[in-house]
Amino acid sequence: MPVPYLGGELKKGETEKKGRFDYAAWAVICNKLNNRDERWQPGIRFNPDGLPYHICGNTAAVLIYFKEYETGKETPDWFYPITNNQNKPIPLDHLTCWDINNAHKRGLCSAAAGFFSLGYELWAKEELAEMEVETFPPVNNVLNLNTSPTKTKQQPLNSDVMPEALTKQKRDLVITTLKDFKKDKPEKFKSFAFAFKANYHIPQNVENFADHIQEPKHAEWIEMFLRSLGE
Repeated sequence: MPVPYLGGELKKGETEKKGRFDYAAWAVICNKLNNRDERWQPGIRFNPDGLPYHICGNTAAVLIYFKEYETGKETPDWFYPITNNQNKPIPLDHLTCWDINNAHKRGLCSAAAGFFSLGYELWAKEELAEMEVETFPPVNNVLNLNTSPTKTKQQPLNSDVMPEALTKQKRDLVITTLKDFKKDKPEKFKSFAFAFKANYHIPQNVENFADHIQEPKHAEWIEMFLRSLGE
């Protein structure tokens, strides 16, 4: 079964450092696989009892696979153990849904390197390629999350290409949620911010990016990401 070869697709600036190692966020990996003619998405195999993990003695593992939803093609299963932050297997009687969630997210990154060579450089300790520099019209990147977007005079666009805008009420709610999230869980917020910028091609050095949250798709992506973190 042919699958795309994506070695070299992951660039510098699309990873984050944790301790001594560089990692790619699962959202970046999924975006790479979903941003092409063939759209591959990760799945997890359930065991015969309907549980999302498979028992190995007193420990467990998840089985990750990718499916291309237009054609129905699937990769083989990819074995990934459920471990703690020290990469030690978690005993079954201490296993939580959050542990399974973490193993799924980490496992899909490992599986993407195995099946598509996407991000293999991180595992092989090879240098990532530089990102191509794109030029954009200047934007005001200095916007505090407490403020609403500044109204600017814009050229009219045809109605068939004008993106739908978030309502002020919805946008204020999203930004308030992010403010609370950043205050309560700053480390998780860093992961969110990195993934959001990577997904919407926002330079990683942009500190305040509230002015980029303008469309319903942005709010939907944010809500999906926060749900994946159990927020």
